[in-house]
Amino acid sequence: MIRNTPTDDRDRPRDRDGDDRAVSDLVGFIGTFAIIITAVAIITTVGIGSLGEFQLHEQHNNAVRNMEAVGNDLDRLQQQRAKRHSTRIDLSVGRLRWIDDTAIEVETDTNVEHSFRPGSLRLELADTDVAFENGAVFRSDGSAGGVMKQRPELVCRDGERAIVSIVELDGPDQRQVGSGVVHVVGVRERTDLLFPLNRTGANSSTAPTEVDVSVRNSPRESLWVDYFERPESGWTMVDSDTARCTVGDDGGVYVRRTVVNVSFRR
Repeated sequence: MIRNTPTDDRDRPRDRDGDDRAVSDLVGFIGTFAIIITAVAIITTVGIGSLGEFQLHEQHNNAVRNMEAVGNDLDRLQQQRAKRHSTRIDLSVGRLRWIDDTAIEVETDTNVEHSFRPGSLRLELADTDVAFENGAVFRSDGSAGGVMKQRPELVCRDGERAIVSIVELDGPDQRQVGSGVVHVVGVRERTDLLFPLNRTGANSSTAPTEVDVSVRNSPRESLWVDYFERPESGWTMVDSDTARCTVGDDGGVYVRRTVVNVSFRR
């Protein structure tokens, strides 16, 4: 009689092909998993960096746009189109300063003289400055130079009239702010017609035949010169920092000053 003797597993022939496939599957799984982990790490690192750069770029652009809006709002105040304006600026990427170094002198050929300290607001970013000074808005981008983004109210119509409009900023007690959100509040205090003083005679609008405007000690002095040298401005440079408007015997000269109180509020 033949008996079936139980066979020990050690005596059974091994399936080498199956073992090789199992090892290959395991190696493949580990390799795939490693690739996924590495890809996630790279994407996360690069993505977070790119997201941070994008956020800084947007904060930079928003600050520039809002500062240009501040200039536009202050210009509306001098035009008496508004009494008060408030503009929000995020200073997470820069600082805002009030500076009063610039001097402007106005003189006619009839010896009428006026001196002003207009003051200026300047937003300072890593590689960009945006400034409001006497009705004009300037932007400078590092080595690329600067440009006048908004023209001042300095009107010259050759042989007709000259209107010299000065914006004096009554600056805040806190001359510099940074970090976080600040509201730039401008309130028009008053507007004075400084010239003419009389309807007729020596101090009337028709007495002068020309008027000179000098801008001195301004960080944007070269940009002021560029503006006055434009043919469409009507002004003519007669000195390194002085522009002249000739109105002739029948023209008129007008000098106006608007005082605007500026404050920074959190």
